[in-house]
Amino acid sequence: MQWLRFASHIPTGCPEGAAAAPEEPRGDGRYSARAAAALLNVHVSTIAAWCQSGQLDGIQAVPQSPWWVRLTPESLAAKRQHAARQRWRFGRGVK
Repeated sequence: MQWLRFASHIPTGCPEGAAAAPEEPRGDGRYSARAAAALLNVHVSTIAAWCQSGQLDGIQAVPQSPWWVRLTPESLAAKRQHAARQRWRFGRGVK
């Protein structure tokens, strides 16, 4: 079945393990926290904090499980700007 999906370019279902979709979105379009962090150039803990505070649309199957993040073009642009401001701000020593 896995080969058939691969050969036909059919996305997988919605796996819960982050290893199942390390860089690409899973079947429902959500990215792993690690992939989202790479796209936004921030640490994975920042993604978790943004999900917990509601700044990103993130879900967890159960507590302590991986975060899965929905990234829209708008959320990508907004969070990239925010992350760039934070890097500039803390890189300059201004608090």
